[in-house]
Amino acid sequence: MADPGAVLPPNNLPESQIAPPPPPSHFTIFRGPNGIRAGWRILIFLAIVAALFTVLSIIVALTSGGKIQRGGVSQLTPRLIILSR
Repeated sequence: MADPGAVLPPNNLPESQIAPPPPPSHFTIFRGPNGIRAGWRILIFLAIVAALFTVLSIIVALTSGGKIQRGGVSQLTPRLIILSR
């Protein structure tokens, strides 16, 4: 006995023309059939890398006495060469 609320396809259509059922509701914008979607995986990876870089930068800045210049490479001067040895 069929469920009275179920929608049945018309009997005159061949089986190849019947639309497939919609995907299960557990697929969302974040999760697909293979787990977390690729775009979100990349964003999570970049967030982890940025957090690690920030933490390592803070550790290096604290251990070097704050002598790290922000914004690029310092100039190579004789004083810097003498002090680095």
